[in-house]
Formats: sequence, C-alpha cells, structure tokens
Amino acid sequence: MAAVLFVDDEAGVREAVRHLMLEEPDIELFLAEGAAAALVVLGEREIDVIVSDQQMPGVKGLELMAAVRELSPDTVRILLSGQVELSHVTAAFNDGLLARFMVKPWKDEELVGAVREGLRQRRALTESRDLMERYERVKQQMDELGRAVRATCLSLRADAGAAKDGQFLRDQLARGDKHD
Repeated sequence: MAAVLFVDDEAGVREAVRHLMLEEPDIELFLAEGAAAALVVLGEREIDVIVSDQQMPGVKGLELMAAVRELSPDTVRILLSGQVELSHVTAAFNDGLLARFMVKPWKDEELVGAVREGLRQRRALTESRDLMERYERVKQQMDELGRAVRATCLSLRADAGAAKDGQFLRDQLARGDKHD
C-alpha cells in the first residue's frame, strides 16, 4: 500500500483531503498540521508522496520540502498553495526540490491525479534502483566468473605445457634407447 502524507495547517482542508482519499483504497493517508508533525511521520515510516501547503505558520512548505529531500530523497514532493512567488517555485523546480506545483483551490480529480502520478514516479524510481542493483550484482558475478575462467585457462595451458614437456622427454628417452 502506498503512503501519502498531506500537510496543511487548516483542519478543514485536511478533513477534505481525508474524505477525498477514502475513495483510494490502495493509498494509506497520513495527515499533518505542520512541518514538525510531518517530520515526525517521516521519521516513523517511509512516505511515497508528500503534498504540502506552502503558506503555514512557522516552517513554510518549500522549507519542509528541503528537509524532506534530506531525510527521504526518494519521496515525491508536491507543493500546494494559493499564493506563492513564481520565482521561488521555479527555483525549487530547477533545484529538483519539487516534482509538481498545484494551485489552491484544487479540483479533486487534479489532486488525486497528481498523487497518482507521484506514486508512478516513485515506483519507477524504485524499480530503476532495483534494476541497477541487480545489474551490479550480475556484473560482479560475471567478473568473478571471468577471473575463474582465466585462471582455469592459465592452469590448463600450464598443464598442457608440462604435458608437452613430459612427452618431449619421453620421446628423447625413447630415441636414446634406440641408439644404444
């Protein structure tokens, strides 16, 4: 089951999201009223997607996203706000801090779609990492096999050389017996 964390200081907004996500049976939703509560959740479990409001008392959404990137770099980060400076959002995208930005108020299908897209991104990243790890293991096994084959070939070559030398000596001894 996918884990999604929604962060907003307004209880009514959190409740609306809770109701919206009830229709998504494969998503386990966690709600936090601010950055501190969100960081507690992130410390307790792996979160696939985080959606956070920008305008919250204390720590703003972009600051929270920077902390999330440090704690859980694979968590897909979506910022949600009714008022934010475009230059800050652009800089956050350019820095790889955000996967998506959405404007408040949102349309329910757009928010669910953004979360689902975030989950697809997270799965793709996880699968890519898994494939890279498998590739590295297979590469290491192939390297070890290659070294074993080279060692076997060298040993066989040495054995063939010794056998050839032994045959040469036997031939010489046999010729010597004929000349006597």
